[in-house]
Amino acid sequence: YTGINEMIDHGLGDLKTVSAKALQAGIDMDMVGEGFLTTLQSSLQAGIITEAQINTACKRILEAKYKLGLFEDPYRYCK
Repeated sequence: YTGINEMIDHGLGDLKTVSAKALQAGIDMDMVGEGFLTTLQSSLQAGIITEAQINTACKRILEAKYKLGLFEDPYRYCK
């Protein structure tokens, strides 16, 4: 939860830089910080990250949701 953005305050770079570093380090989801949402496309176009890295992150998130049964019942844990 905003963990990627916290790296900015620790001197690791701007939002684009820390978002790319987070993806490269294996972080699959950017919660609330919006760095993945707003910067990964330009990082991809600049060759800083790869489409394979994005696909791997997406795959792991979707697999986790599937294993939790959220495709069958998206509100399973909200009852």
